Amino acid sequence: MNAKKIVMKSSFFTTSLTRALKSSTPRLHCNVDADGTIYVCTGYFAVKLNGAEYDTLVRPVSQRDAGNWILNENGEVTGDQPIDIASAMNNAAKAAAHTLTAAPMLFDLPQSKYKAQLVGYYSETGGFVAAFNSTYSAIVSPVLERRSSGSIKPMVVYDAESPISIILPVKVEDKPNIVRAVRSWFVDGADSQSEDRETTDALRRQLDALRQQHAQERREGEYLRSQFDRLGSVVADKNAEIAALVDRLNAQPEPQPQEAPADEAQPQDKAAALLDKLSALPDITATVKGAQTAAPVIWLSGNTDSHKSEIKEMGGKWSHKRAAWYFRIA
Repeated sequence: MNAKKIVMKSSFFTTSLTRALKSSTPRLHCNVDADGTIYVCTGYFAVKLNGAEYDTLVRPVSQRDAGNWILNENGEVTGDQPIDIASAMNNAAKAAAHTLTAAPMLFDLPQSKYKAQLVGYYSETGGFVAAFNSTYSAIVSPVLERRSSGSIKPMVVYDAESPISIILPVKVEDKPNIVRAVRSWFVDGADSQSEDRETTDALRRQLDALRQQHAQERREGEYLRSQFDRLGSVVADKNAEIAALVDRLNAQPEPQPQEAPADEAQPQDKAAALLDKLSALPDITATVKGAQTAAPVIWLSGNTDSHKSEIKEMGGKWSHKRAAWYFRIA
């Protein structure tokens, strides 16, 4: 069945939402209102979506239709009841009284379990500094208004006056350097540190350039890996063909010897003479097959590897089928 292609013409949500869903939590809550509005929540953020946004940004992670369910880390729907995300979002929006402004700098997260970085926010009316996982903060457009009620309270993101996302903060009270740096940017730097701001802007531009370069190198590396995998598959197929041809060759019957002219020595005499030569090779056992026939065969066993060169010089052949050296007397 051909999947219907969903085109998201306009949205305040970014593709970072998909990445954040993959990296945030093994449990995913989903609610759908009577009007079709979809709410999705992890342990760290919640979003309000329409159908096109869900299909474009969430379905690649959930692999299922929107509904009232909880998805666990094994990709299975549990019997638990999902939380009421709409109520949680509206309650957070009622309490969020102070506008947040992001600082143009990133910080290492104090918790080692995180893989992202912190972005700091400052509230002029509240006089506090809050910090959020930069991956989660990037799920919505930076042009949207963001509010909070305190440094360790959820950040609410608004489309006009309607909340469309809440994001939980990362506690940084034990990291005064982060608080000091963000507050200094907005308070001290406003009057006396314009040069520092220019330096920081330049460093930020360099950081953005390095990130773009890293992303390009990663894309090139992924392409090279895909080409390597493709060539590896081709080599494997050719090796399988070669192995099949070797098996067919070994399965062919041994060529029948032609009768020797009357004036030549009889095969039995040739076999006896060869056996005398082989007896001089220590740790070698020679067995004659078809001694009374016109084409006897002498098979060797024992420590033949030590005498490989002598056996070759005497006219010995290697049988892949039997994995042994032999002489065919003609």
